[in-house]
Amino acid sequence: MREQKLITTKVAGNDDNKKLMLEYYLTEKKSEETEEVIYGISVTKQSDEGIESDVVDNISYKKEKVLDLLHILSENTVTPICLAEVLDDLITERMYS
Repeated sequence: MREQKLITTKVAGNDDNKKLMLEYYLTEKKSEETEEVIYGISVTKQSDEGIESDVVDNISYKKEKVLDLLHILSENTVTPICLAEVLDDLITERMYS
């Protein structure tokens, strides 16, 4: 079972100058194979148009690495719609640099 911990929130404007509330969560769940805790990230966007969210589980067993990624996402106002793609780019960049 996945648990979520709210790490940070951010208020931003969209192209129509409407405010968005973004929430960035650290997710935790036990690995089925090892029973160790594995971490992921969830992002939720709330606006007048409704709520969107996306989650990427199983990023790393190292909490600090996932928290670093989460802060980069927040600083760059990453929304749920592009969460997986941006995370893929960030992880790939870190692996090959």
